[in-house]
Amino acid sequence: MAVVRILGRSGTGKTTFIEAFVRACPQMSVAVVKHSRTAMDPPPTSKDTARHYAAGAVASVGLSPGYAEVFLGGIGGRRRNQKECGSLRHSLERVLAALDLLLGRSPDLVLVEGARDLVLPTILLGPLPPRAVRGTILLRLPARPVFNAKMAGIVLEQMAQVARVVGGRAGVRYCLPNSANSGNSGNSEFDQG
Repeated sequence: MAVVRILGRSGTGKTTFIEAFVRACPQMSVAVVKHSRTAMDPPPTSKDTARHYAAGAVASVGLSPGYAEVFLGGIGGRRRNQKECGSLRHSLERVLAALDLLLGRSPDLVLVEGARDLVLPTILLGPLPPRAVRGTILLRLPARPVFNAKMAGIVLEQMAQVARVVGGRAGVRYCLPNSANSGNSGNSEFDQG
């Protein structure tokens, strides 16, 4: 699976871009991971899954025909009295492994919205956010770009380049660049996840 970060300052259209991309590529299996620098709101307390989670479960899963919702504690943060659970990079690796298990297969592509501290192949909307790690910029677009068929083709070609790099290495499971590489040179190293 290829992992690509969608990066931009607040209000640059990251979510809208991702929505348009997913709609424009129904032939692809796309997963989205939203990174937030602030704590996310827990699920509504009226749901049983929220009550289980609030009681201290490290995971609470709701299943229904055709859908599932998963709430995880201890991924990249604190849960009750636990120590820090690791870096954002480690958390993303755990989420990617969980996606494989939950879906029964790897998605073709994982788009990570935000995650300014990770070195990942990146589509940048507008200027680089303050204190963001640059990474390898696959495509630089203006803030709030208009997503059309032409842009979908350009983005898909950039994704194909990432896939060729990843696919050329036996045993590569995730397309996560080496943390030792800042990506500022425009080259990417990929580790085996």
